[in-house]
Amino acid sequence: MSDAPIFGTIDQRFSDEPLPTGPVSFSKIAFVSTSTGADDDVFPAGVSVDPTSFLAVRFSSSNKAFTEKLGTGYLADAVRAVNAQLSPGSQAADITVIRVAEGGTLNETMANVIAGLRALKAAPIKINATPRLVGVPGYTAQRLTGVSALGLTNRGTGFTAAPTVSLTGGGGTGATATATISQGVASATVGAGGAGYTVATVLFSAPAGGGTRATATATIAGGAVTSLTITNKGHGYGPAEVPTITITGDGTGATATAVMTGVIEALTVTNGGSGYTGAPTVAFTGGAGTGATATGTVTVLANPVVAALPEVLSALLAIAVVDVDDSSRDAAIDAREDMGSDRIMPVGVAARVFDVDGATVVTRPMAPRILGLITRVDFQNGGKPFEPFANRQIFGLVGTSRAIEFDLRDGSVEGQQLLAAEVSIVVRGETDVDGAIADGGFVFIGTDNCASDGDLWQQIHQVRGADIIDVEHMRLTRQYLGRKISASNAEAWINALKFNLRDHKADDDVLGYKTEFKADENSPEEVRLGRLAVDLGIEEAPVFRVAKRNVRRYRQAVNDLVADIAARINASTIL
Repeated sequence: MSDAPIFGTIDQRFSDEPLPTGPVSFSKIAFVSTSTGADDDVFPAGVSVDPTSFLAVRFSSSNKAFTEKLGTGYLADAVRAVNAQLSPGSQAADITVIRVAEGGTLNETMANVIAGLRALKAAPIKINATPRLVGVPGYTAQRLTGVSALGLTNRGTGFTAAPTVSLTGGGGTGATATATISQGVASATVGAGGAGYTVATVLFSAPAGGGTRATATATIAGGAVTSLTITNKGHGYGPAEVPTITITGDGTGATATAVMTGVIEALTVTNGGSGYTGAPTVAFTGGAGTGATATGTVTVLANPVVAALPEVLSALLAIAVVDVDDSSRDAAIDAREDMGSDRIMPVGVAARVFDVDGATVVTRPMAPRILGLITRVDFQNGGKPFEPFANRQIFGLVGTSRAIEFDLRDGSVEGQQLLAAEVSIVVRGETDVDGAIADGGFVFIGTDNCASDGDLWQQIHQVRGADIIDVEHMRLTRQYLGRKISASNAEAWINALKFNLRDHKADDDVLGYKTEFKADENSPEEVRLGRLAVDLGIEEAPVFRVAKRNVRRYRQAVNDLVADIAARINASTIL
C-alpha cells in the first residue's frame, strides 16, 4: 500500500538546478625564505634533513603579533614590501610564511629553501588556504658556478673497485663526483698456438652492456701463434665478464684467454658545488688501480631554487615572481634563459629601500614588492586575478639597484630589450621627458612569464585568470559528482559552468566563451562508466601593450576649408 496521503499534500525537493560557486581568492601570498632574528617559537627555522621541522604560519600582514616577530631578514622585508603596496588601515594581505634555517654555505641554505618549498606544497590542508602568489626572496638571483662535468683523459688500469674521486682547487667548494668502473683487457694468454699460420686476425667479443671491444695483434713463429699484443684494452665489460677471443687466418687451432683489468668507465658529478672560478683538480684514490686522469668543466648553473619552483606552483595553481641576476642586461637575460615555466615571472632589477632602522638605504629583492602590487590590483578588481598589473607604481622605493633606460618608442634601449626577453623591470619616471613611462615615481613594467616563445599562455595574468576559472569549475563540478547521470543532471552541471562563464563575460574578465556537449565525445561506453565530457572555449582578455598610430595627411579637410571659405564669402552682402 502506498504511503502517499489520500487527501493531503506531498512535498518534493529537486536538485537538478545549476548551482553557484562560492568566492575563490587568488591573492593569498606565501613566502619561503630565511629571516635573521625571527622569533624561533613563532617562526621555527626548518632544515632539509628534517622535513617535519618546517611550519607554515598564516597571518594577516597587519597583525603586529606576527610581523614584529619576523626579525630583520628577508621574510621581514617581504612582508613590509607587501604592506607598502596596500592602503594602510584598510587593506591587508593574507600571508603564509615558511621560515628556513641559514646553512653554513649557500648550497646548504638553498637545500633548506627547496625543502621549505616542498613543505609549502603540502601546506594548504594545514592552514586551510591555498597561496596563489609565491615568493622566495633572497635566493633566486644567485648564479652559481659549479662543476658541470668531468671528462676522462685516461681510464687507468688495474681497478678492482670504484676509486674515490676528489675535487680540489678552482676557487670553489662543495663539488663531489663518483666513478663507475668496468673491465678492460690487460693481456691475453695464448693457449694453443695452432699450425699453418702466416697471417692471423684477433677478434674480441663486444661488451654485453655496450662499450668498446678490445683489440690486439698476433705474433707468429713457425706457423704458430706465439703471443698477442693488446692494442686497445677496450672498456665496458662487466665485473665478471671475460670476452671470448677468436683467432682467424690461414692456419687452424690457435686459442687464447683474456686477462682482465678494471678501468674507469664513467664519472658522474653528484654535486656541482659553488663559487668556482676555474676547473678543479681531479684525483683518484683507492680501488687498487693506477693511471686514471680527468679534467673538470665549470659552467654557470641554473638557480636550484628556481628549478624547484615549477612543480610546487603547478600543484598550488600559483605563480611566482622571482628576482634574477640584476648586475647587467646580459646577466638577467642569461638567467631568464634557464627558466621555462608559464608560472614564473622574472624581474631584472632590485629595490633600494630604507632598512628597518629607517635610516640606512639597503638593496632588497624586488619580487615581494611586485607580489604586493598584484595583490593591490586584485583588491581593486573585486579580488579577481584577471587584470594585468603592468604600468603601475611601486611604492616604498628610494631607488633601484641600477638605472634601466626605457623609452616607449625605442625598442633598442635596455628596458625594451629586457622586456623582449620576458624579464620584467621597474623604471623611474621622468618629468616632461618624451617616451618616459611616467612623470615620476617608480613604475613596474612586465606582462610575460617564462613560457616558450609564441606560447598562447605567455601573458601571466591570463594564466591566473584561467586558474581561477579552473578552480571555480572544479568546485561547481564536485557538487554534482556522485549523482546519477540523467539528462536533467547533466544539463544542470553544464549550465552551472556556462552561467559561471556568462558572469565572467559580463564583468569583462574574459572576451568570450563557448560551451558544447558533443555526442561523439560521450559514447555510450563512456557514459556507462560514469564519464561525461564538455568542450569549453574561453578567451582571456590580452593586455594592451603596444599602441600603433597610422597617421596620414587628410586632404578632405582642405576641401572642407575651401568650401567653408567659399560659403562665407559668397553668402556675404556688400553694402
